Amino acid sequence: MKQTLFLLLSLIVLNCNNDREFSRNKKITYIEFTQVKVNDNFWGPAQELNRLVTIPHNLEKCEEMGIIRNFEVAGNLIEGSYTGLMNWDEFLYKAVEAASYALMQKYDSTLDQKLDEIISKIAAAQEPDGYLRTYKTILLRNSSTSNTTPPRWKNLQWDLELYCSGHLLEAAIAHKKATGKDNLFRVAVKNINLIDSIFGPEKLRGVPGHQEIEPALMKMYEFTGDKKYLNLCKFFIDERGNASGHELYGDFQQDHLPFIKQSAATGQAPRATYLYSGAADVAFYNGDFEYMHSFK
Repeated sequence: MKQTLFLLLSLIVLNCNNDREFSRNKKITYIEFTQVKVNDNFWGPAQELNRLVTIPHNLEKCEEMGIIRNFEVAGNLIEGSYTGLMNWDEFLYKAVEAASYALMQKYDSTLDQKLDEIISKIAAAQEPDGYLRTYKTILLRNSSTSNTTPPRWKNLQWDLELYCSGHLLEAAIAHKKATGKDNLFRVAVKNINLIDSIFGPEKLRGVPGHQEIEPALMKMYEFTGDKKYLNLCKFFIDERGNASGHELYGDFQQDHLPFIKQSAATGQAPRATYLYSGAADVAFYNGDFEYMHSFK
């Protein structure tokens, strides 16, 4: 919400006076959604329906489809092979995030306990250095698939590694806010710190083929105050479209030009939305006037 307000107000400033320098001292104050109560006859019942029916249904589907089982296999809790598409980890993360937001609105001990059970399986799937991607972990250790599976970080355009890590981070922040527990947050911190140790100006200069980690990093910066997460987000944004660091992916993935030189929205909408959301947050905190020209 704050990103949208900031973007709209920034565009007003630009249209009124393009020569006026953006002020780093002017910030927008926003409120947490938990400070707003919906009591009408439409959205109020809809929220209850979501909490009581939709969210439990989503968690059940993660069981039925084998998504949770993938974490059990990756964590050596059971034997088996990978099930589903390469990005299925994200569906469990989003279900956990949604459940966490529901807990913020109204505590439910059964749901809280269910999340702890799921989180224990997520934690089991994490590799010792912090890497967490069930698809990659299972396929790389299986002799029948290891030779045809790209190693970590070698297929950033399509492997969705950073994308899934972004969803994990958002779920972990929401869960910690909702419960005060560290069980998922510790997993996400270990994972994102691994990524921070690998990517950067003097490190691996790659960008995610599917954006999402950018707004997640900014949520992490807001939550912890640790500027390394803001800096990593800015790196991923500024590295996009930079042919000196990686082979460009093209306009479908908003990687045809540097972000500050992009003058039109191109490519897949979800990828673009995640990129613009992360960039709006960076501009919000850094007062980055160059980003505002791209938004305009």
